[in-house]
Amino acid sequence: MTSPGLLAAALLPADTVTTGSASVSRAPGVSVEFAEARQAISPRRTDITGFVGIARRGPLHTPVRVESWGEFVAAFGRHTPAGYLAYAVEAFFANGGRTAWVVRTAHPGSTLPAQLDLADDAGHPTLRLTAAWSGVGAETALPNPGTWAHRMTASVARDGDRFDLTLRAPDGLTEHWRDLGTSGPRQVPDVLNDVATGSRLATAALLGGPGTPPAPTIGPAAFAGGAEGLSDLATVDVTRGIAALEQIDEIAILAVPDLQEVPRTSVHTALPVPRCDVLNVTVAQAPPDTDPTEFPPRLDVAAGQAELIAQCERARDRFAILDPPRGASDPATAIAWRDALMPSAFAAAYFPWVLAPDPLQLSGRLVRPVPPSGHVAGVYARGDLTVGVHKPPANEALELAADVGFRADDLIHGIVNEACLNLIRPYDGRGIRVAGARTLSCRSPWRYVNVRRLVAMIEEAVGEDLAWAVFEPNNADLWAQVDRAVRGFLDDLWRAGMLDGATAAEAFDVRCDAETNPPDQIGLGRLTCRIALRPPPPAEFVIVRVTLSAEGAPSVVRGGIDA
Repeated sequence: MTSPGLLAAALLPADTVTTGSASVSRAPGVSVEFAEARQAISPRRTDITGFVGIARRGPLHTPVRVESWGEFVAAFGRHTPAGYLAYAVEAFFANGGRTAWVVRTAHPGSTLPAQLDLADDAGHPTLRLTAAWSGVGAETALPNPGTWAHRMTASVARDGDRFDLTLRAPDGLTEHWRDLGTSGPRQVPDVLNDVATGSRLATAALLGGPGTPPAPTIGPAAFAGGAEGLSDLATVDVTRGIAALEQIDEIAILAVPDLQEVPRTSVHTALPVPRCDVLNVTVAQAPPDTDPTEFPPRLDVAAGQAELIAQCERARDRFAILDPPRGASDPATAIAWRDALMPSAFAAAYFPWVLAPDPLQLSGRLVRPVPPSGHVAGVYARGDLTVGVHKPPANEALELAADVGFRADDLIHGIVNEACLNLIRPYDGRGIRVAGARTLSCRSPWRYVNVRRLVAMIEEAVGEDLAWAVFEPNNADLWAQVDRAVRGFLDDLWRAGMLDGATAAEAFDVRCDAETNPPDQIGLGRLTCRIALRPPPPAEFVIVRVTLSAEGAPSVVRGGIDA
């Protein structure tokens, strides 16, 4: 298929010279060119989720984009007893999520990256290695604080004034750096600290300057001196992580599972599972983790969630998923918590906590109670990707959920639902499901999650893709162009089933004309386009009425309309 650009070039006469985007004819004749078309309005992704929480490793208060559970583990490590972030992100991907932005939080004043000083033959330190992170998109290597690197080792094999360096991370990741030196073209800092081709585990610094003697050959030496910065973690540290996500425009969902209190529990170290496909192979095991777990203090859940909602209210293009406090283990306490929240249409609350499989086996248990926001965010993403943002994120089964912290019956479900608190409950033969789709607003027209999120997506798409209209002549031609662009966009949404109505006229209405743009508004430099939408409300209550006819045959009436 010929592209418009190629087609335009083919229609130009042979004696036409093209200069930049314009053409200059040298001989009389007719030339055909394509004018630059206005950019059409396109839907935005609504499944991308931002997480803030406690992780084993990774840069502090720096958003990192991950697109799988494996990428999260590579950047932030696996589960930790000190927080719930890893459980939430794992559940997000297991339930259908594809893209997440993750921010690790800790108290920056008390975090330290582990280091290792290598000395020369006389015992004078010459080279310092510091645990660091340099992932995809990083502009420079960042400190990677924590005690995780206490199990990272470095080995040196010296040959004259050159040496080889081997770095081995606790998860088995190994880096081999050949022919290094303290001077010349392959100085250690130049090689290891290069963001594009350097180390993903450590940065290097020469303590004695270029030309200092290299370290002698040594076996595996462990890093030391790292600090987690969790014992004095404050709510402001978490809100700093939330603020870091505000600059990421593509985020549409927010979840902060580590505002919750974390109980002090012991870690049950499970033996490694033997591999049946490999015989007589000795697998190098990482040194045991002997550092005591540092737990955060109790945080101000209300203040943290208020900041989460406030960001969504300011941005108007994202939605917050809120977890009940750990102590809200019964409906009455959970409803009291929900009633104290800001009545925002840009947030929804879910109850109760979920029992998720626990690879740490804390206190010898196979499951751990975790906040439900990670699971629910995955359900949001699954529906957005498979159907669309107009689909209510409810009546969907949860993966990585063994049970719930509170089992509700229909009576409790009704009470919780009337309080606009979305219930998670198990159903016989259907698994554990999200059984609610109400926002904190609890009032029409913003009562339902899908309605608010759909309109937010439309607002963002129209606002961004009509940027070309700024400083255009504010006249009937511009109004007509804006009208066509918006109508085309909404018509595509209606045809995709994202707007309700038997016809396009029933689904939406667009007005951008002299009526919406009177002379006094034009004089102020304003252009107004009025849009009316009819989002599809969820079938929250499905009523089936059964009556008997005179002949005794049943007649089924669905939705209150006689069949």
